[in-house]
Amino acid sequence: MQRTTGLLLIALLVTAARPAWSIEPGVCGNPPQFSSPLQSTSAVQFKADRAELTPGSSASFYGNVEVTQDNTIIQADQAKYFKSRDELEVSGKVKYFTSDGAKIETDAISLQPDASTGSTKNARFTLPQLGHGKAGLITIENQKMGSMFDVQYSGCPAGQNDWYISASEFNIDYEKDLGIARHAVMRFQGVPIFYWPYFDFPLSGKRKSGVLAPVIGASDRVGTTFGVPYYFNIAPNMDDTLTPKYLSKRGLQVLNEFRYISKNSSGNLDLEYLSNDLQTDSNRSAARFNHQQKLGSNWKVDAELNWISDGQYLDDFKNNLALASQTHLPERIALRYEGEKVKFFTQIFGYQTIDEAATTDETPYSMLPQINLQTVPTFKSNSINYSFVGDVSNFQRADSVNGQRGYFQADTSYPLRSSYGFIKPKIGFYYWSYDLSDTDALVRDAEFVEKDSRAIGYTSLDSGLLFDRTFNNGKSTQTLEPRLFYLYVPYRDQENLPLFDTTLPDFWFASLFRENRFVGKDRVGDANQLTVALTSRFLDNESGSEYLSLSAGIINYLEVQQVTLSEEINKKPYSDLAGEATVRLLDNWYWRSALQWDHENNKIRRGNTFLQYQPSQRSILSAGYRLQPNDQTFADEQVDISFMWPAFDRWTFQGRWNHSLTAKTNLETNLGLEYRKACCWAFRLSGNRRLKSDGNQATSVLVQLELTSLGKTGSTAFNPLKQSMFYED
Repeated sequence: MQRTTGLLLIALLVTAARPAWSIEPGVCGNPPQFSSPLQSTSAVQFKADRAELTPGSSASFYGNVEVTQDNTIIQADQAKYFKSRDELEVSGKVKYFTSDGAKIETDAISLQPDASTGSTKNARFTLPQLGHGKAGLITIENQKMGSMFDVQYSGCPAGQNDWYISASEFNIDYEKDLGIARHAVMRFQGVPIFYWPYFDFPLSGKRKSGVLAPVIGASDRVGTTFGVPYYFNIAPNMDDTLTPKYLSKRGLQVLNEFRYISKNSSGNLDLEYLSNDLQTDSNRSAARFNHQQKLGSNWKVDAELNWISDGQYLDDFKNNLALASQTHLPERIALRYEGEKVKFFTQIFGYQTIDEAATTDETPYSMLPQINLQTVPTFKSNSINYSFVGDVSNFQRADSVNGQRGYFQADTSYPLRSSYGFIKPKIGFYYWSYDLSDTDALVRDAEFVEKDSRAIGYTSLDSGLLFDRTFNNGKSTQTLEPRLFYLYVPYRDQENLPLFDTTLPDFWFASLFRENRFVGKDRVGDANQLTVALTSRFLDNESGSEYLSLSAGIINYLEVQQVTLSEEINKKPYSDLAGEATVRLLDNWYWRSALQWDHENNKIRRGNTFLQYQPSQRSILSAGYRLQPNDQTFADEQVDISFMWPAFDRWTFQGRWNHSLTAKTNLETNLGLEYRKACCWAFRLSGNRRLKSDGNQATSVLVQLELTSLGKTGSTAFNPLKQSMFYED
């Protein structure tokens, strides 16, 4: 939960303060821990080419002088120590080192070792992995306090001052764990961009209340945005960030993020409020609460609550399509138990429907509550495996048939496996019942009785063989894996049962082996069918990796399927053909494709394919195509192209284009560039254009300036590659 609370990274090597923020990991390393070097616990030791001693008075050292005490080393041309006044004067190309790697260079230093005081002028200092700077005067009052005057600091490597901060005075108080800067000015490329008359931060790196980097952006929906977050360090395990944010087209918005964490719990509460939106003349707000709580070794509680004031809130204030296109916000509180053999949960689950055009039938039911108990699946060969699921749910929705549903499913199997194949017989049982007595008889359709139930037994037999051959002079292996899957589920009339949470999933290769063609627990599909499938894999014998896999299969319906979600009955003797393929070429190319082929009409009903080239971690090209025949919010046919590519050493370009071919419109386009001067600074510019719910396009531009070790100013969009539906982490 660490937050950066200052904007100045100045640390005096002699007093060795550690800044209160951390730099980006993996870029320039992590900041070292510093300790005060003048806490004298041992005698001062000298080494030199020549020494002159005056007994009881003074000692002089000349040539390659080295002075050590505790964790500090001083190298110089000469040094004089006056015992009577406990004064050490070091001069001539002085270099002062601490055990942490910090260094100060100057012409002369005057120290009183026993009193832990001293001073130096015109000093240059370096903080390992953090930066470097200079000071006109450094004074050490005692081992607990110190000051610098006329200070200049940069987080860039030595010799680079693309950005730096100057301050008239900088004080350090170890006892209070406090660093204080006065009249500080930040300059970027020589141009002053920010001024602080006063600010402080903790020396130990602990969090501290204070102003964070400002947030800057622009959008055609909200206009120019500028916000200044303020961070509240409430407790070691609790903090809060309050951000007043000016939106030129909307007004003043206030955002607040409260976070907490403990040994057994964590969570956050996010609030947003816009008073009197200039566009809608109304108050607009949003809230989100997340919580996770451990209760012993196997029990836990989790909660997710979301709320917005109106249906257009996400569309107006969120910049990416995935967030802005949500139609229902989940609201859930759950108690869970996860044991080695049994899992249990009970939850209250509901939604806030934010699509104002959604009909009652398009609104999901709430479960108030749901109680579920099930076994953890086992996959032991040559032994009995069993599983069961028990579920009781209370479904509620306005102006609808409401009631309770009990559901139970149990099965047992005995898989037999060998090196050349497998066979897995299974028998199982479904039982589910309804109690609709709390629904008004006038609301309940005549087709639904007050109480009803169904019980269905089923059986399946899954089997497969494995053939293989070597080729390419024994360097490669090809497998041939035929698979037969038989499923029998007797028909039971289910037409007069309500539909609370059941639908048909998309049909892909994995669907060939489903025991219930429906998703949900209101319908069990009757089946007397045989799936025939074939998979072939190509393996590299040296590495053992798979570089090509091809699979295809089809279901032979031995009887007509009668249980449906609509009046249409599937009378086809065969299902569509389902297939998938994956290819890895060399180490950089990856291709994957899946399709549903309607062999009767000789056309592809559903499919997707994508090709990805990734020669390095930060160099990725991905191109994909998707055909989705269902009635969707957006177009059925889409292309999706994304990339991230470094160029010219310091430049990185990234973008994404998601386009609907059917609607001939842009769904979402991102384009960004980054210029990074290693361990010094980075500048990012990104633009986003996406489809709004009203069919128009929304545009936003975001900028970010990152100064190494200081954090980031501004904001940028999400990585467009990770928004792509074809991208895999």
